[in-house]
Amino acid sequence: MNTQSSIAIVGAGLFGRLLAWRLARLNHRVTLFERGTPELPNSPAYIAAGMVAPWCESIEATTEVIRLGHISLNLWPKWLDELARDSGEPRVHTTQGTYVVAHPLDLADWQHFVNQVQSHHFLQHAQVGGILNTETLTQDAPELAHFNQALYLPDEIAIDNRSLLHSLMRALQRMQVIWHSDTLLTITEVLNLSTRFDHVFDCRGLGAKDALPTLRGVRGEVLRIHCPQVQLTRVVRLIHPRYQLYIAPRANHEFVIGATSIESESMNGISVRSSMELMSALVTVSPHFFEATVLEAKSHCRPALPDHNPLCEQNIKHPKLWHINGLYRHGFMLSPAWIAHVLTHFFLRKSYEIID
Repeated sequence: MNTQSSIAIVGAGLFGRLLAWRLARLNHRVTLFERGTPELPNSPAYIAAGMVAPWCESIEATTEVIRLGHISLNLWPKWLDELARDSGEPRVHTTQGTYVVAHPLDLADWQHFVNQVQSHHFLQHAQVGGILNTETLTQDAPELAHFNQALYLPDEIAIDNRSLLHSLMRALQRMQVIWHSDTLLTITEVLNLSTRFDHVFDCRGLGAKDALPTLRGVRGEVLRIHCPQVQLTRVVRLIHPRYQLYIAPRANHEFVIGATSIESESMNGISVRSSMELMSALVTVSPHFFEATVLEAKSHCRPALPDHNPLCEQNIKHPKLWHINGLYRHGFMLSPAWIAHVLTHFFLRKSYEIID
């Protein structure tokens, strides 16, 4: 990539914003095209829990996804420090550590989960964490003491998704990135951008099905609640035979609750079934959640490819155009590493913040 190239990025969800920010930091002239608005992006990232959890995801994720997740874990602290300086906003809040728990009837599933995490060949060199007993839980997370034991994964994090998207918006504005809101582009219109820009990145997520026919949507449904009575400060995952409930703390006693991963591209609101399952599981973690106020119940679809690995592919007929997609359920876990991969191997031709 030449110095100060003109670059179009189509799609300003999490990946598009992060990519625009990193390219602007390299002094490129960046223009964003977004179907939503800077303040309210039409993106799964807006409702996400923001978890960077390669250990927990190692049960189902591919080896490539896990590898990239560990690179992202190393990149995020530096990137968040830089983003605070570039945006003029407070550093985006993160929570550190994950507790994995289960009720007595589900301890066999919990033990299987623990064994899988501890035996995964890619993670054997890493600090997986340990099993906490009731005494330790009583000290560290009293609301979880009734579980008797928990797997603790100290290095996993959860990022405040909306604070991150807002800070990225502010940084891009300060860096004079041009932003076209409420602009929905087809692949034909994306291709036409290559006549105006040196490089074009198609980061439209599910909107890119007209260019990537094997792309599919995987629906997720989440609740956002307010519960001052609950003092959890780390992510909690509840192992269940049918799902993994997660509880991701936010500032001001808010929590993002989710579990569902449905093979559907429906953009309808959250279903009654999912709401009841989430709430029923939630109150078994702590009865204080009975007093919670439901702030939001939302759903969105994440873009996935058949192999569940992310894609960066040059358009053969239009070499200025690159398709980046397929981050599936792992946008926060993959984006920094995948951006580093893109900028290293396809453009800068030199090492770009890759940390093994």
